[in-house]
Amino acid sequence: MYHGEQMNKIYGGFVANLIKQMPVLQSFRWRDIAFQDIFETALILRNNRLLTSLKDCKTLKHLFLQFGSQYIADGMGADNCWTKLRGFRNLTSLELYHFFGDETRLIRDIVILLSDSPHLKCLGLGKAHDADCDGTPEVIITDGKYRFFKKLCKRYASRQKKNTPPLNLETLKLGHGMFLKPSGTRDTGNYLAKLVKLDKLKVLHLFNSLLLEHEDSDIEETVIDWSLFADCHSIRQLSVSRFTTDVIDWLRGGGNTVQELLVADHYSMYDTDLHHFSLLNLAGLSMLYVREVFVKKMGEEDEWEDIDSDTDAFGSDDDEDMSVDVEPSEEKSEIVDKSKMTVLDRLPDGGTQLSRLALSLEFEDQWARFSTHLPKLKLLTELRIDPKSARGGRYPRETASLWAGVERDVDIAKRYVQLARSLCPSLQYAQIRDWAWQITVPPTVVLGEGEDIYHQIELRELGFDEKTSIELFSYHNFTNQSGLLGLDDYHEPLSEEESRKMDLQMEEIDAALREGRAVRRLFGEGPDIPLPIFD
Repeated sequence: MYHGEQMNKIYGGFVANLIKQMPVLQSFRWRDIAFQDIFETALILRNNRLLTSLKDCKTLKHLFLQFGSQYIADGMGADNCWTKLRGFRNLTSLELYHFFGDETRLIRDIVILLSDSPHLKCLGLGKAHDADCDGTPEVIITDGKYRFFKKLCKRYASRQKKNTPPLNLETLKLGHGMFLKPSGTRDTGNYLAKLVKLDKLKVLHLFNSLLLEHEDSDIEETVIDWSLFADCHSIRQLSVSRFTTDVIDWLRGGGNTVQELLVADHYSMYDTDLHHFSLLNLAGLSMLYVREVFVKKMGEEDEWEDIDSDTDAFGSDDDEDMSVDVEPSEEKSEIVDKSKMTVLDRLPDGGTQLSRLALSLEFEDQWARFSTHLPKLKLLTELRIDPKSARGGRYPRETASLWAGVERDVDIAKRYVQLARSLCPSLQYAQIRDWAWQITVPPTVVLGEGEDIYHQIELRELGFDEKTSIELFSYHNFTNQSGLLGLDDYHEPLSEEESRKMDLQMEEIDAALREGRAVRRLFGEGPDIPLPIFD
């Protein structure tokens, strides 16, 4: 027996013993983050003692299983990423991510599990997929297989007794492999409605990011048949990977009940999908979550011109420059540098109805303009600010400090939170990178009178559990559940010294790229790192 297999048996038995000591266990959440090449740790979930202890737990209502990795390399060892699910009954929440295996078996096992949990309220599904590991790893390769979820819906319906209704779900999350493409066949009827009672659905999370049909194909966007959701009249929260034309079309039609919108993919300031935010005019929108990636500015010719425009002009993604109302009250046009814009500049109302907002921000370039919006956000209670991805080092950086002598990243972050609160009196909670605070002002204090605001505005740092109890702060910065947003992981923040070293090493990498030379290791031992050669 291999050492890895022996350790898996020991771990499985250990967890089984823990479960036996919890006679009223209601929720079991298992995330495999080992990322082993042949997914050996996934075998822990095949441990008979562990499975038996879970299935014998009559109080268990919430089951969450996430296998090794959402991206696989040619399926090597990924068949380990499944387990024996028959025997779990009467669940109210079921989420299965990064699973892999024979399609017929997977569908059969999931359908049996769903049939044995007729009162399910939350369902999340997402397969592990081969990915473009030599190009863009986030782009999955489908091999032309798009019918898994459709087959699952039909198989579920075929098992039901006469007049048995579909699942009365409130939450549906469909990640990698759960495609909702138009069938293009004579098949009539709504297969999704065979599985889900659509008029009761409140939360909908969908993967609609980029994919390859085959390894040598061109990258394309996921196509969703939005007509499947025609009977959805109660959706409160929508999470999508990309804010594409079909998404905004649906929101302006049948999806106009959405109050909370999350866009998971990291956009650059030059992506044309960003233009669609100028059409986002939902009457009840109260929460917005968006991500961005750092790219260098291309030049002055790429500045954004803000003029009144006909919204029909946004029908094509081929338009290089599209206008957006940054400040509807202004009659004259304004030239806005894209590198200084945030999503608030693109929204028709500037986000004035938002109570919760999460965005990526470069303080040095974007704070000045972003801060002009804060006094207008009269309803904002929660604010989350993250660094743009592909931007290493400390955040906020020392160069972002507006205050003499304030140089540590956490101290700079605290000052920005206090400044934001002085501009936006409704603000109660704020997160910058890994830190989150509750914000209070003593009732007898009038800001700006007697003392500076940094002594008047009090911040109480939130612990990890407290932070993740706030939905806006709970999400991981990247999609970590089969292409869907998942909960953040606990991790110790970098020390000031570690952050400083990372800053210096990133500066060395930038210099090496500019000068066309190898990257010097500034810390630790080892040879210089040669730059990759691209054909």
